[in-house]
Amino acid sequence: MELPSDVKDELWRARAGLEDLAPEARWVPRDNLHLTLSFLGSVEDSEVAVVSRAVADAVESMEDFPVSLDRLGAFPSERRARVLWAGLSDQAGGLRSLAESVIGNLQAFASGESKPFRPHVTLGRLSRPQAVDLSGHRVAPLGFIVNRVVLFESRLGGGAPRYGTLATFPFVPSSR
Repeated sequence: MELPSDVKDELWRARAGLEDLAPEARWVPRDNLHLTLSFLGSVEDSEVAVVSRAVADAVESMEDFPVSLDRLGAFPSERRARVLWAGLSDQAGGLRSLAESVIGNLQAFASGESKPFRPHVTLGRLSRPQAVDLSGHRVAPLGFIVNRVVLFESRLGGGAPRYGTLATFPFVPSSR
């Protein structure tokens, strides 16, 4: 899922504050910051249309909804961090509903991971587990409206992945 520019700016600011905690981290470039609903792994070109249809079906009656940045964290834990991330608050439950719908429709293409959905934006990855103390670090509680899903392709090789948009699936505007 794409993120608004002001949200990326805040995540970039928060990420800069984490550099001293994990100087060897591989940081996600600002333009690559996004929220993953479902990671598919390798998909054949011939299957992209089927994946697109599955996503379109998953979001066809979805209405836009609010979310906000709310915390920084680490996977699997701060004691053994491998991934540093920013979490999203989903008070209306729209993000969870969206993820369940998309993940359910893409089961045939899933990468085999069966981890529960935890809404987050990856900021950086550590090559080996290490302890980090995030208690003095914050992300501003910046809210935004989720109003579409974007199907991205990632190209690997030679540094950070390069993302390209394959399709965009807008939601029905809510009556708020």
